[in-house]
Amino acid sequence: MKKILLVGLMTALLFTLCGPAGATPQTHAPYEIEIVGLFAGSTGYVVANALAGWINKDSKWLKATAPESLGGFLNVKEVVAEPRKRKTRIFFTNREIMWAAKRGLGPYAAPPFNSFNYDEFKALWFCLLGGGSYITTNPDIKTFADLDGKKVVIESEAGGVKSVYLLNLFKQAGVKPKGSYMKSPVAVGALKDGMVDAIWGTSDLKSLPNTWAPGGRYKELIATRDVYPINMPKGPYAAMVKDLDFLEPLAERPPFTFGKKQTAPWTVKQTHMYWAAHQDMPDHVVLEVLNILYEHCEELGNYKASQKLVTKKTMGAMGLPEEALHRAALAFYKEKGMGLEDITIVGAK
Repeated sequence: MKKILLVGLMTALLFTLCGPAGATPQTHAPYEIEIVGLFAGSTGYVVANALAGWINKDSKWLKATAPESLGGFLNVKEVVAEPRKRKTRIFFTNREIMWAAKRGLGPYAAPPFNSFNYDEFKALWFCLLGGGSYITTNPDIKTFADLDGKKVVIESEAGGVKSVYLLNLFKQAGVKPKGSYMKSPVAVGALKDGMVDAIWGTSDLKSLPNTWAPGGRYKELIATRDVYPINMPKGPYAAMVKDLDFLEPLAERPPFTFGKKQTAPWTVKQTHMYWAAHQDMPDHVVLEVLNILYEHCEELGNYKASQKLVTKKTMGAMGLPEEALHRAALAFYKEKGMGLEDITIVGAK
């Protein structure tokens, strides 16, 4: 009789702790995070909102919001400036932003941003592999050297991350453009209307192994104007990399990546983009996010075509060393048996 009573009490206790059969126990206290991408409509913004929706639907204890951001470099600065966000914010970033931050360059040159240890920021999952160089509608501009004296849009605003390495690149190449600064949608319109001679153009990996597509903001331009991509100059680029200890390599895009006038391979600066958080974000929060993303990642392509690359095979394919990943993310990818190499390498396996 005592044995039956003891079994009954234990069963009741288990039911109280775990709930009905099949239910997921709430093992953690309620927690709230922000997932910050970029401006409305961008890949980062769309991914952040999709993931926040899945988290709020699937998690018993984690809640997420997806506020708009005004820039990738601001995503990093805000976490530095507001320490409380180090445990609650996931953000979209890329290698060149983290490069500039670690060296106190551009928007990170002033205190407190020039003294923070940016190695404390850790990668979480892959977002995009892109790249870019200058583009023009002027058929007489054929090389980087031809930009000398021309009206060239350097970046969205003076003092930004891109302006740091591009101005150095112009110096290494002995090219002196009439530089100006305007946000990308405005710059595209200015090139279309003949107000400037060249702007930055980008292409993103669309599908493996080597299919690329222009960034969405250039589609109308390509449809209505003849657009000529300009190769990055290899010698001056190598000198810039050495001078600034820059991270991103050059790469080639196949012919016709950027429209019908690109009849030869296009040499661009590679751009690796990913999601990150501070190392203080709790492991159980990171694991909850990654587990939910893992279950839904192959739905991301329904929101943005480029996100078809984010799969249960490629989530960790950021091409970063293990120490650059959040410890919980590294454990997650090792447990899943995922590769951490560049996505072009992982995708070829």
